[in-house]
Amino acid sequence: MNTLAIFIRTAMCAVLAISLGACDRADPLDPVHDLDAVSTQAKQQKALPFHGNTTGMLVNQTYPAPEDRCPPFRPILAEYHGTGTATHLGRITMDGGECMFFNPKNPGAVSSGEGRYRLTAANGDWMDVVYEGDVSLWFEAPTSPWIRWRVGLQVVEGSGRFQGAVFVGVTIDGGYNGVTQETYSTMDGKIIFDASVRSR
Repeated sequence: MNTLAIFIRTAMCAVLAISLGACDRADPLDPVHDLDAVSTQAKQQKALPFHGNTTGMLVNQTYPAPEDRCPPFRPILAEYHGTGTATHLGRITMDGGECMFFNPKNPGAVSSGEGRYRLTAANGDWMDVVYEGDVSLWFEAPTSPWIRWRVGLQVVEGSGRFQGAVFVGVTIDGGYNGVTQETYSTMDGKIIFDASVRSR
């Protein structure tokens, strides 16, 4: 495990061990629950159930993160790769990352945000999904190496049948193993997209 990975794991454990809560401020990208917030084109389509599961690994950590990817106050870019399945996509890959901050002199000063992920279906159609703000973090169990989080997702861009897609109330529950670097995620909610567009 590289030095940065050890540092991140140690800081994260310190934060959670002293039971610091997550920030209470509203997430600017909470899931869309009000259909008035979606586009006129999207309203013409029916909101369909959406569910997805992935498993993967932490594949890279960059410090300092690229300036055009992460803000100065979250200078670590953690990147992940996973595979799984999702409703309306079939088998998928999930690639992306999030920006993080740890203060080695004050382990309680931790934040994670600017999550950006691409969900790609087997035929190549994809959706770029995002979240912002600080994320709630907790251990799966007192002696478990698994750290959990939950946050709302929004679609910002898509291709093929997912061009103009909208998530309605979609959240992602994720986990990261600080020992093995394994990750997993579960996504649940609804999606609006043009199902009449044929897959390539």
